[in-house]
Amino acid sequence: MLPEENTLPKSYYQAKKILCLMGMEYQKIHACLNDCILYRHEFQEMPKCPRYGVSRYKVKDDDDCSSDENSKKGPPAKVLWYLPIIPRFKRLFANGDDTKDLTWHANGRNYDGMLCHPTDSSQWKKIDRLYLDFGKEAKNLRLGLASDGMNPYGNLSTQQSSWPVFLVIYNFPPWLCMKRKYMMLSVMILSPRQPGNDIDVYLSSLIEDLTKLWDEGVLMFDGFRNETFQMCAMLFCTINDFPAYGNLSSYSVKGHRACPICEEDTSCIQLKHGRKTMYTRHRRFLKPHHPYRRLKKSFNGSQEHETVSIPLTGDQWMYPVERYMKILKRYTKNPLHPEASIVERYIAEEAIEFCSEYIEKAKPVGLLESQYDERMGGKGSRGLHVITQSVEDLQQAHLMHAYTCKIPVWIGLYRALSNVADKVDHGEELVVMVVRWLLREVAEVEGSSPSFHSWLRCLVVMSRVGIASRSNPSFPGLPTTLLIQKKPPAIE
Repeated sequence: MLPEENTLPKSYYQAKKILCLMGMEYQKIHACLNDCILYRHEFQEMPKCPRYGVSRYKVKDDDDCSSDENSKKGPPAKVLWYLPIIPRFKRLFANGDDTKDLTWHANGRNYDGMLCHPTDSSQWKKIDRLYLDFGKEAKNLRLGLASDGMNPYGNLSTQQSSWPVFLVIYNFPPWLCMKRKYMMLSVMILSPRQPGNDIDVYLSSLIEDLTKLWDEGVLMFDGFRNETFQMCAMLFCTINDFPAYGNLSSYSVKGHRACPICEEDTSCIQLKHGRKTMYTRHRRFLKPHHPYRRLKKSFNGSQEHETVSIPLTGDQWMYPVERYMKILKRYTKNPLHPEASIVERYIAEEAIEFCSEYIEKAKPVGLLESQYDERMGGKGSRGLHVITQSVEDLQQAHLMHAYTCKIPVWIGLYRALSNVADKVDHGEELVVMVVRWLLREVAEVEGSSPSFHSWLRCLVVMSRVGIASRSNPSFPGLPTTLLIQKKPPAIE
């Protein structure tokens, strides 16, 4: 099946060793149960937390946690999953197509004066002015860090809170930078509780790599130009909701100074009985001449003339991050170790993406085709495609409705009257009136052909002489030769 001197790994362990050489590795770092340290560097060989004295490993209820023998055995109490970013960046730049897309913002775009990419933002331009060496290299990466808590079990439990940390590469075009393939999972923090303000402890490994990429840079191979270069990277922005914003930036999002825009000018009152903080004077955010500013009775009894500070620039869009976390939830197959399941399946998807680049006609998993691809390529038109039926199709549909619904009812009515015509007074005149009404109804059927009209006239007349009762009354049950031989007379 495989070419000569090419064999499949004999075990799962050997397969993982091959993936590590290709930059698809992860590190399991032990953490303190109280979120105070990671057992790495100077704490790597310690069996207990130097601050609280808590054992590094899980201790059974009947074991003495203070014993050194018990503190050096068993599974770790808490684990951090770290996926190194530098080997993944090397694998990314080794692909020629990806390297070309990474320089799209400098070489492949048209400047139309609109804000359609982070390159057009004032923050991007300010960085180029302050750090000239960094800004002149288009392949230097500008990263966005996104994080939020999620329940790996879906709705089965509300006590679990796993925290994945993603990196988004803003060098890519806008239709690629937030795709699943290029959203890089870098850290997975173990549940069951959220790290809170101690998240900086778990981000220390990632921060060390980011610091190295900013201060020194890393030698990379450009697969598009077949050359090596010194690649640097920086943390461009963070993407998070308001509670996570307080954890990542160490800013207080609670209390009397919770607003990051107003800060010291935040207007609030303390509820006497509820002991809650209530924020007031929201009319300051309205336009200067808004009529609500002059209202007194509807608000606090005074007019509002002040304005707020200029809001911080840079909108955040959490939807792609939330959508990707929904995908990670589906990776949970082992309920006892949800984070391990997520990381292992993420590595497997990385391997599939890597192999699909060298297989002809293979489509990547994390790069789904957009419904707007044809329009971006010049095909199609703007707006919705309205499908209009032709006149012939409408007439055919109307005629089919007459065949299936109206005509059997009309023929049944005529037959019923024909059967009682000889038993009532003026029966023949009644039958003639019904025939005239049937012919008018048939003439009003839009799309009815002359052959159908002639068939019905012939059927009605021949039914009066007992011919149609010996044949199938449905169209085209009556023989064509009979229609030719018995032409219906005109009915006045």
